[in-house]
Amino acid sequence: MYKVVWICCEQSGFEGFIRDKYTALPETRERMLATEVTGLWRYSYESLSSIPQKPLYFMERYNDVKRVLLETFFGPPNEGVYSPSVQNTLYQMARATLNRFPDIDSVQLKMPNIHFLPVNISNTGGQIVKFNDDVYLPTDEPHGSIQATLSRFWSKM
Repeated sequence: MYKVVWICCEQSGFEGFIRDKYTALPETRERMLATEVTGLWRYSYESLSSIPQKPLYFMERYNDVKRVLLETFFGPPNEGVYSPSVQNTLYQMARATLNRFPDIDSVQLKMPNIHFLPVNISNTGGQIVKFNDDVYLPTDEPHGSIQATLSRFWSKM
């Protein structure tokens, strides 16, 4: 999966992170979660003979993994799921994939933030147009490289 843009407009925050003298961002319980997902996963087959022979097996598995990633990112259609951070959501997505597919050995996800800022149209006399933080402007400002790899621990004992 390569650079697929996903946007979640509700139930996303950025809170509970470690704060120090360099912390510049305030915590928030409401923000737009937008990212560009790149995902790679590795299978644990030890030999060619252990690879499933079913035609289109890996295409089906790709679609199944993508479905698990989507379901974990967005949550149930009628209620969604709260995300305290992109980092937490990335971890939950990789963990759900490993839990669901025993033949997948590791999952690597890259999910950089795509920033959307709330619009406030005002002048010196006050607001011209009143919004309740429901109109956002996309930005191309720098955003961090958020990525992780989760792997199964296989004991050699």
